[in-house]
Amino acid sequence: MAAAPVIPIRAGRRSQNKPSRPPHRRTWSAKEGDGRLLRISSDPDRETVTDPDPDPDPASDTRSESESGSESYSNPDTNPDVALDSDSEGELLRERIAFHKGAGRAKSRRSDWSKKLVAREVEHWQDFCRKIKADPDKTLSKCEAETIKAYLEERVVKFRIKKESSIKAYWKRLSCAYIDLAGHRMDNGTELDIRDWTPTYLTPTYKLDTSEKDKLAMYVQDLYVIIHAHWVEDTKALHVRKAATKRYPYEHISIMKVRDVKDSNRTTTVAMVSLVHIKNSGGKGRRKKFIFRLESTPAFCILSHILSIALADDAFRHNYTSVEEIFSLEIPPQRDVLRLRFKKERGKQPIFRNVERTPDGIRVSDSKALPYHKYRDHFVYLGRFAGFEHLLELYQVRRASGRNINSVLTPEERNQTMGHHGSTYEQFYMPDLIERDFQSIYFGTPPQDALIRSAARMGLSRDKRAPRELTEEQKLEVNNDPELVKLRKKRERCKEKIRDRGYYSIEVAKGTHLHTRYEEIKRKINNMTNTLRRKRLDQAILDFHDSIDTIEIDRQLNRISAPDTLTRPVVQYELRERAAIARLLSQPLDGLDDAHAMKLRSMFIRNLASLCHRQESRRCKASDE
Repeated sequence: MAAAPVIPIRAGRRSQNKPSRPPHRRTWSAKEGDGRLLRISSDPDRETVTDPDPDPDPASDTRSESESGSESYSNPDTNPDVALDSDSEGELLRERIAFHKGAGRAKSRRSDWSKKLVAREVEHWQDFCRKIKADPDKTLSKCEAETIKAYLEERVVKFRIKKESSIKAYWKRLSCAYIDLAGHRMDNGTELDIRDWTPTYLTPTYKLDTSEKDKLAMYVQDLYVIIHAHWVEDTKALHVRKAATKRYPYEHISIMKVRDVKDSNRTTTVAMVSLVHIKNSGGKGRRKKFIFRLESTPAFCILSHILSIALADDAFRHNYTSVEEIFSLEIPPQRDVLRLRFKKERGKQPIFRNVERTPDGIRVSDSKALPYHKYRDHFVYLGRFAGFEHLLELYQVRRASGRNINSVLTPEERNQTMGHHGSTYEQFYMPDLIERDFQSIYFGTPPQDALIRSAARMGLSRDKRAPRELTEEQKLEVNNDPELVKLRKKRERCKEKIRDRGYYSIEVAKGTHLHTRYEEIKRKINNMTNTLRRKRLDQAILDFHDSIDTIEIDRQLNRISAPDTLTRPVVQYELRERAAIARLLSQPLDGLDDAHAMKLRSMFIRNLASLCHRQESRRCKASDE
């Protein structure tokens, strides 16, 4: 790329009454990827700037304006030097206008995930254009409404789309692809046409669902049920369990000993956690810091979990032999805080890490963070295991915390905490149920707000008798699905062709077109089987919750004795550390004396740390004894 032109910016001349000094000129240049690059000019008579001021001083701006104010103005019509400078400057500015015109529209600011979604939609568009034998770019550039309507209609039919919101999302992604291609939004009426056509034709024709999903909230009682199911009731083989949603390194956590606010001679331990990797910020969003203290209930103590993982990773600079050593540390008289620093080499290491298969078995990765989808899938599984009626979502926890935050913090503090602007909370995070006694408001009767709040927070209903897995009869029903039967027949025909070609096994044919086709059909069978089984289990759970109230009412009205209280089998844990955690999980510590509470807390953290190096080799045994 040719060197960018240097543009002199003429400074106003001083008044004759003020001391004279050599005229100064600012220079700047541009380069690709940076709209403005200030650099030093080789002209000694020019004032040069090497870096743009990110935080300009208003006072200096005021001084500059006063120095080049009306009394220092020079008329270019009467002063030939000024006219010459003005022409030269104007010519270079016109060159910059031409440069920016050639550079075209600035790229859209999208997250990496949004870019992937748009790219995926472009692939579907290209496949559609191949079928109609048209050029994808040219066809999209024309943005003819009839073509896009046919594309969206094909998307509905081919991918069995059931929700109107889904097709609107696909149309939005295609619109983004058009903006990337054309450099502007559709301006030929197509955008408005599609917006009106979707609800008036596409939705009624294909019976798309327009209902909105219930905005349920998960309050602390339900969260405890999930935690209890995870540690105590779940009989799945327990690999090293560390859970998080995103990469979270040690350098963003600071463990500190601070003085007790009630007794300055005593100390307590806290953690300062910095949130840097904020959604859609690309790491450039405003950093938020939170302080976590020791919680009286071990199940909810975030600090205990952080300390246990740090001890298991040997992340502290000092080689603490036990958590009791950390709790026994004192703050020197001349200081008000004592920081427990991590090793520098641990700074970039994620504290919550993924597990991976190695020749020695499943181990915790040293560098790979636990991906969001694994955490989400396990959260959904625990919801099913605990008997919740609705599919659990992590946003349900956020909604419940958002309501509590909204009742305590100011709107400004709330928006900073949750990363919102304006009315985002009201639009997306307000639960559907309004926790107010409107009956009392209207009739003027004594309010029963506690009752209303209790009833409102029952949105996430659960019953431990709800099915957790499919019965043999339901599995057979899935296997006999017509689409699945067709795919299995295709697989068998492909297998026969491989044998007819002289290959005595499927593996021997690896690398051939038939083997690729066979593996593709096999993947489709597995994907469809998992999808159908998941849908069948969802339906079985909904059927249970839909009928259980009627069954219970019929039993009471017909005076049928209640069945025995449901008791889960006693779980026999393979690892003694897990048994200790299950025993201590719900142990309240606030009613105990300090020594006893510290002993139990230390035992809880010690077993968590030890468990990080262990894994169960089989399912826990459930016994009725």
